[in-house]
Amino acid sequence: MVGEKPPDQRAGGGMMDIERLNYMANQIARNFAALGPVEAEKATAKHIAEYWEPRMIAALEDQAQPEFERILD
Repeated sequence: MVGEKPPDQRAGGGMMDIERLNYMANQIARNFAALGPVEAEKATAKHIAEYWEPRMIAALEDQAQPEFERILD
């Protein structure tokens, strides 16, 4: 995480590349980490909801859902 370099933007992938979206979401979360876990989670979610395009949010949610379901199994 710290010192992590952003994933390359692949041809045709642009900002929709899931690795890039994960990187950006983690950057936001790190910026709010000093607030403590609960407040940082709320602040990160609020930031993403306010500033990200709906298609970016949908791509991140689509990627997270299978992982969440796998954890529950």
